[in-house]
Amino acid sequence: ICRYHKLLESGFFDTNPIDTIIVFGGTNDSWCNAPLGGMQFADWKREDLFCVRPAICYFMAQLKQNHPNTRILFMVNCGIKQEIIRCVQDAAQHYEIECIALHDLDKIDGHPTVLGMEQICDQLMQYLFRKE
Repeated sequence: ICRYHKLLESGFFDTNPIDTIIVFGGTNDSWCNAPLGGMQFADWKREDLFCVRPAICYFMAQLKQNHPNTRILFMVNCGIKQEIIRCVQDAAQHYEIECIALHDLDKIDGHPTVLGMEQICDQLMQYLFRKE
């Protein structure tokens, strides 16, 4: 959220028009056992954003509000807490944001290997260019 706000405040999106935003989030929240909090779709206070569920909802709301004509995709890692995966999926559905649940990534100590990074790319490309 802080990095995103810095980009907004710097005018990054004004000088760099974009048509797609891809977010890969929730992994560190899972690893550090951040408090989950409850699903919250409005009226956030600063302290709410230190909990996973309200922070994810807030971030998605900000993306939708500030980039109404931009395709937004939220990738959710495999091997993280199911509560966080469900939160991302539920919030994405609420905000009409596309959600890609990654699976079967090659990792060492929780971090994608070179093969794992290729698998992330492959799964993203399969999603983006799937035949409907």
